[in-house]
Amino acid sequence: MPLIRANRRDAPRRRQQRRRRGDERGSATAEALLVLPALMLLLVAGLQFALYGLASHAAALAAEEAGAVARSALATPGAAAALAREDVRAIASGMLVDPVVTVTETHGRAEVTVRGRVPELLPGLHLSVRAVSAGPPQEFRPA
Repeated sequence: MPLIRANRRDAPRRRQQRRRRGDERGSATAEALLVLPALMLLLVAGLQFALYGLASHAAALAAEEAGAVARSALATPGAAAALAREDVRAIASGMLVDPVVTVTETHGRAEVTVRGRVPELLPGLHLSVRAVSAGPPQEFRPA
């Protein structure tokens, strides 16, 4: 019973304190409405740049594989380009949009370029990826 009396005595004092500092009911909801969209934007931006890193790595891997084929003695530029397209499809499916593979041979060097766009998670952010593999052709020289 003494606890009930103490609570009854404290009730007017608590009401006065509440009036002095203002009514704070619903303030957590208002704060959440301000903070959560910013947190979601940061999360999606992090995912966008992680996707950019994966697409960049996949393009580099496809370019290196096709570059090794393009530099071999028996390969043709068409075979290297076909291998690069196949690698892009196998490795970067969904990570690289509209991939373009070019193979050029000039001045005794073979160069493979893989380009593409990263899928957009944030509207208006257009990221593109480019990877190049170049080097001289491999030659067999008997000892």
